[in-house]
Amino acid sequence: MRTPEACSSKGPVLLFVISLIFHVAIFETDHNLQLHLVRCAVTVSTRHFSPGGTLLISVPNCSASSTHDRTIGHTHEESKIYDQIVKGLQLQTRWPIVISRPGPIKHETSHLKDHSYVLITCFQVTLNDVLRNLEEQLNALKVRKSWNPRGQFLVLTTEKHSSGRLLVRKVLELLWSFKVLNAVVVVPELPQALVLYTWYPYQSRDVCTHVKEVALDSWLFENGGQLVSNTTLFPLKIPYDLKGCNITISALQVEPYTFLSKADNSEVACKDGVECRLLQFIMDKLNMSFELKSPGEEMWGDKLENNSWSGMKGHLYKNISDIAFGALLLEEELCNVFECTNSYIENYSFWNLPRSEEVAKWKGVFRVFKPTTWLAFGAVCFAVVLLLWRIARNNNAVSSHTSSYANFCKCFLNVWAVVLGVSASEMPRTSRLRSLFLIWLFYCLHMDTVYLSYLTTFMIHSGYEHQIQNVEELVDSDMEYGYNKGFDKYFNDLTDPTMVKMLRHRKHCDGYGVECLRRMTKNKDFALLATSYFMEYQISRDNVLQPGKSLFYTFQDGFLRNSFVFYLTKRSPLLERINTIIRHAAEGGFLDQWWREMKTSWILSSAMDIQEESSTLTLSHLQSAFVILFLGLGLCLVVFVVELACVYGLKKNA
Repeated sequence: MRTPEACSSKGPVLLFVISLIFHVAIFETDHNLQLHLVRCAVTVSTRHFSPGGTLLISVPNCSASSTHDRTIGHTHEESKIYDQIVKGLQLQTRWPIVISRPGPIKHETSHLKDHSYVLITCFQVTLNDVLRNLEEQLNALKVRKSWNPRGQFLVLTTEKHSSGRLLVRKVLELLWSFKVLNAVVVVPELPQALVLYTWYPYQSRDVCTHVKEVALDSWLFENGGQLVSNTTLFPLKIPYDLKGCNITISALQVEPYTFLSKADNSEVACKDGVECRLLQFIMDKLNMSFELKSPGEEMWGDKLENNSWSGMKGHLYKNISDIAFGALLLEEELCNVFECTNSYIENYSFWNLPRSEEVAKWKGVFRVFKPTTWLAFGAVCFAVVLLLWRIARNNNAVSSHTSSYANFCKCFLNVWAVVLGVSASEMPRTSRLRSLFLIWLFYCLHMDTVYLSYLTTFMIHSGYEHQIQNVEELVDSDMEYGYNKGFDKYFNDLTDPTMVKMLRHRKHCDGYGVECLRRMTKNKDFALLATSYFMEYQISRDNVLQPGKSLFYTFQDGFLRNSFVFYLTKRSPLLERINTIIRHAAEGGFLDQWWREMKTSWILSSAMDIQEESSTLTLSHLQSAFVILFLGLGLCLVVFVVELACVYGLKKNA
C-alpha cells in the first residue's frame, strides 16, 4: 500500500508530464495551423491571382506591439511563417513578388500598379493590436505609387482569436475605409479548419455600404488540406442593381449644364440641364437615390496651402460627397487626387468679342466696289476722254466740221454723261469716234448694271468696320479681355509670347462669365473666352441678339478643347459602372438629343421671331445720295460764283 508521502512526492512529476503533453499538443496544433495557413495562401493565390501581375506581401511590424504576453519564441514563429509564405509563393514562379513592411520607402523603381496583395497579421496580439498593425501596413501601402485598392487582397490571421467574426468585420471595415472592396479574410475557427470571409455591398437598401461579413469557403486540414467548395473568391462586388441605396452628390449651377432649384427646406434639386439629365440617367440605371449638396460661395474650390481643397472639390477630398459635377473639366492634377469619369461632352472654348460698328450709311455708295476698282474705273474714264479728244482734234485738222469732242471739257462732259446714264450733248460724227464711243457705252452699261444691283443692298446693310479676326489682333488691340481664372493653367506657356501677354493682362470673370458677357454685349469693350455650349445657350435665350443680327463675333478657330467629366472620391468602387453608363449614353446619342430638346424649349420660351424682318428705305439709308447731291450743288454754286466774278471782271476791264 502506497503511503501519502509517496503519492505527494510523485505529484509534481505527474503535473510536469501533463504540462509537457499539453504544450506538445499545442505546439503540434500551432504547427498544423501555420502549415495549412501557408498551403491555403498558396492555393488561393495560385487559383485567383493573375499570373504576371505584381504580388505584394505585407509583413507587420509586430515589435511595436504592447502586448505583454509576447516572447522571443513568438517572434521566431512569426519570422518562420512569414518566410514559409514568401517561399511558398515564390516557388510558384507566377508573379513578381514585392515584400513590404511599415516604415519609410527607400527606393521604389516600378510605377506599375500592384495586381494582388497578401497581408499577414501578428501573433499573440489583441483585437485592437491586430487592427492597429493592419492599419499601419495599409498606410505604408497607400503611399506607394503602385498602390492599387482595386486589386485582390488576401488577409491572413495567424492565430485563432476569441473575438471571432467581430475581428473579421473590423478588418473588412478597416479595408473599406481604404476603399478596398475585393478582399478575403482567412481566420482559424474550427479545430481543424480555416474559414474565408468577405462582404458584399449594396445587397439591400438597409445594408448598402455597411459591412456584413459572409463566409465564402472553408479550408479543411484533412488529406493535406483543401478548399471545400472551390467557389469564386473574388467575384464582382458591385451589382447592377444597387437596391435604391443613397449617395451624396455636390452640384453647382452652371447654365446651361446644370439648373438647380432650392426648396423651402433648403433641399437642393436638379431641375434641368445636360449634366442633370445625365445624372438622373445614371441614377436610374444604377437604381440609386441621391442627395444634392451645394458648395456655397466657394463654388468649384481651390487648392489650399496644406494640399487640401475647398468648395466642391473639398467635399470630395473630405469624403462629404461621393460625386461632384457642375461644368468640371478634365484636368490631370484633379485626376491624381480624385477619380475622373469618361468625358461626356467634347467641345471648344472660343474667343467672343463685340461685333464691329456699322459703316456709315453714306459710305454705302462707295463700298459697292473696292478702292482699286474705283481707281481702275477712273483711269479708264480718263483714258477714254483723252482718246476721244485726240481723235476729234485729228478729224478737225482734215475736215471743216468742228466737233464738240475736240474741246477737252466738252469731251469729258459727254463721257461722264454716258457714265451717269444720260444723253450726251452731241453724238460723234465720224466712224472712229463712234466705234470708241460705242465701246465705252457698252462698258458703262455693264458697270452701271453691276453697281445698281448691289447699291440697294449696301445702302440698307452698309457692312461693318474692320473686325478683329484672331488672337494676335486681339492682344495687339486696346480691347480688354478675360475669363475665369481657372483657365490660367492653359496659358502658362512661357515659350509663347502671345500666351504670356494674355495671361498678364487678362481680367477675371466670376463664375462662368455672365457679367463679362453682359459687359461685352452692352458696353462693347470686352472680349470673353467661353464654351460653344454657353454661347449657344445665350443665343437660344435671345440674350445676345438684336433683330436680324448677333451682338458678338466668334473666332472661327477653337482656342481650348474642353472635356467635361464627373469627379468621384479617390478609389470609388462605382467608377467603372458609371463610366460604362456614360459611354453608352454618349454612343447612343442621348446627350446630343437632350441638348437639341433644351435648345428648342429655350427658343420657344423666349418667343424668338425667326422670320426675317423687312427693311424700309429711310432718309438714313439715302444719306449718301443726299450728301453727293448737296456736294454737287455746292460745287455748281461755287463754279457759278466764279463765272460771275470772271464776267464781272472782264466787263470792268473793258
